[in-house]
Amino acid sequence: IAQALLVPPKSKTRPDLSDLTGPNSYFYLAPRFSVGLGCIALRNMGAFGLVSAFRFSSDQAATSLPDILVEQIDTQARSLRLPVLRVWVDRLHPLQSKALRRNGYFPVDDAKDGQELPLYERPLRRTSAAKAAVDPEQGAHRPPNLFGKRT
Repeated sequence: IAQALLVPPKSKTRPDLSDLTGPNSYFYLAPRFSVGLGCIALRNMGAFGLVSAFRFSSDQAATSLPDILVEQIDTQARSLRLPVLRVWVDRLHPLQSKALRRNGYFPVDDAKDGQELPLYERPLRRTSAAKAAVDPEQGAHRPPNLFGKRT
């Protein structure tokens, strides 16, 4: 199902999907009735997350599917505590670059003369739960208890 999304319609070869699987890789596929609507992959590269295989059918471009796929990768990357996500966008898939921009990715290094793929990045914000706790010995006051009295 994924190969149908990742291979151009007239191509005679099938992609090697082994780099989308493995201990540091996460692959997500959105199927419906044995037809792939979209897919996306994340590889943990240590210092960053590499997003690849971001494809969806053109009739899904106006739906929320591209945003859901990107959000799934963002959630996985946050659980891995990756600071940034990077993706190289193929110029043959302009709908993917629009979906990435809509979800907070921005171009970092624009490709020139079609020699390289443009690089997009998205830094992952830390949530309030990830903030460091204040050390009570350094002057922080304890919050009041449920009854309004200081403990």
